[in-house]
Amino acid sequence: MRKNCIITGASTGLGAWLVKDLIAGDYNVLTMQRNPPIVHPMDEEYNEMIKADFADIAFTWKEQLGDWLEKYGSIDLLINNAAQYVNGPFSDSQVGSVISINLISPIVLTNLAIEVMVAGSLVMNINSVAGVYSMEF
Repeated sequence: MRKNCIITGASTGLGAWLVKDLIAGDYNVLTMQRNPPIVHPMDEEYNEMIKADFADIAFTWKEQLGDWLEKYGSIDLLINNAAQYVNGPFSDSQVGSVISINLISPIVLTNLAIEVMVAGSLVMNINSVAGVYSMEF
């Protein structure tokens, strides 16, 4: 029986690689991302995509996830991978966007996922060391 996974930030890089690996590993995968995938083709049999801009505070999480959760019923694995990196000084709008994407969206999505997770489910938060080290401007 296939397990169910939601992953954010899956259009490129590590997220795109994880989608491909998860589908091969018997997961139904829902990707939540700003842009269509450019690294891998969508395997439409086991993979669905929701266009999601996590910088938009008004993003309606429950409405967006509702159809997928109705179809699959539970979440076995949540991977919070979406992130935004700004090189240089932040503008006011960039500060809000970075906080929404990197901090608020993983918290909100994890809280929603917990409601439908089954025993043995996992939440994986992928982060960067970019927030630990200073950068030259």
